[in-house]
Amino acid sequence: MSLNTQGIVIREQTLKENDRIISVLTKNQGVIRAYVFGAKKLQSKMSASTQLFAFSDFGFNLRNGFYSVEHAMPKEMFFELRNDIESLALAQYFAQLEEEFAPSSEKCEEFLRLMLNCLHILCKKKRPLSQLKAVFEMRILCLSGYMPDIMMCKNCGKYEDSVMYFNKTETTLCCKDCYDGVGTALEIGVIQAMRHICYSDHEKIFNFTLSDKGLKTLSKITEEYLLLKTKRTFKTLDFYNSIKQ
Repeated sequence: MSLNTQGIVIREQTLKENDRIISVLTKNQGVIRAYVFGAKKLQSKMSASTQLFAFSDFGFNLRNGFYSVEHAMPKEMFFELRNDIESLALAQYFAQLEEEFAPSSEKCEEFLRLMLNCLHILCKKKRPLSQLKAVFEMRILCLSGYMPDIMMCKNCGKYEDSVMYFNKTETTLCCKDCYDGVGTALEIGVIQAMRHICYSDHEKIFNFTLSDKGLKTLSKITEEYLLLKTKRTFKTLDFYNSIKQ
């Protein structure tokens, strides 16, 4: 069976001397793991188009339950990522999150769009890295069914307070008057940014501003929320945080 679709390589692994096995986040079939035979050979026409972060038009062949790449034509390579170690580390973290959350055998257009938009912004350096990280973490959680209930206080319905408390376990908000001792205190600007990421159309999710302190807080809370929901660690996140420190 043949399958033609667009996708971006989110993981690559050398197999034997000349072959490669890749994970591709595709538009129509989610994450596909596929063999690329002869990809490491110097004369291979698929070497560039099947490397990490390559966004390509792929032709897959499914035989005996295994995919192989029959042809691949690169559309975008994101070479600029290699010029900055922090950007590259963050991109690798995004790729690992896509492999964690994006489903297989179903359409993943929103997951793919999120990845591509974030990589484009990383390459052009149009947003602070902490902002990109927070947007990606919160948005991919929302796409995966983990959208928090942060529209208003869970008890009295108050929409805004100077400080509100986010309960990561219950994924709810409390205002100061209803605070029950559980939850992280967040300034209203951070809450507004979280709401913006969760509820905005995909083309607007990056259109907000916060102080450096606010972005640091936002990045910290989205990371904590993601780690709580996944109940695991990510080596790429540990590497990115070690660079930042």
